[in-house]
Amino acid sequence: MPTHLGKRRLIDAPVLFADETPISVAGKTAWLWTFTAPDGTCWYAVTASRSLEALKGLGVLQGFGGILVRDDYAAYYSQTGPDRVRLCCAHLLRKLQSVVEACGEHSEVGAWAAQHQSVLRDAISAVKAARAEGKTSLDAQVLARIEVDYAHQAALGRALTDHLGDSDARRLARRLDEKRGQVLLFTRHFATGVEPTNNRAERSLRHTKTKMKISGCWQSLRTAQRWATIHTYIATVRAWGHSAADALRAALLEQPILNP
Repeated sequence: MPTHLGKRRLIDAPVLFADETPISVAGKTAWLWTFTAPDGTCWYAVTASRSLEALKGLGVLQGFGGILVRDDYAAYYSQTGPDRVRLCCAHLLRKLQSVVEACGEHSEVGAWAAQHQSVLRDAISAVKAARAEGKTSLDAQVLARIEVDYAHQAALGRALTDHLGDSDARRLARRLDEKRGQVLLFTRHFATGVEPTNNRAERSLRHTKTKMKISGCWQSLRTAQRWATIHTYIATVRAWGHSAADALRAALLEQPILNP
């Protein structure tokens, strides 16, 4: 798939899942980025840094008008705005579990973290059940209950951790409170493809760690960028149900697969 066509599909998608991970290039740290869309379109890019300028240089988010699912890396905010981004619940659940383990499940803060996990899992289960029933929105009463429960836990978390200073628990409680709209966005927009987690993007990066363990690293930034271009095509057409061999054969015949 020509790079510009894959990028155009991402820009036009109603939802994007984004993630980035450090990779080794000639003994130095570079960054591999991925953006995936609900239709399976996947796009990879490699940059020398994780800076805002590097993200801008990818040219994906400037024209994107949908909802971006990602972790809480600040650079994404300047490209999409806080009303069109959502936090990954998987990240939040793991961070809450860390608070439980650090503070103890029988402490006030640990008990709060465990209860907030329950609220998030309840919201995820409600959306999963609604999808299974073919619904495009949650029942009003279910949605209201989730939002009330979340608001209660967010307020409780702030009250219990405000005195803890610059601690992980306090920072997490503040994030959960101030960004509650971003956390619960999936409960209102799941019909358009917004998911509770960013697993779609995280899975698309997982194999690169295996590649580095086996082959070490890329020898130059240009080599890594060429790999990203080729892998964009292969990963996308495989997600569309084609084999990698068929995809490469079609590309060599100058007839690349361009549509699902």
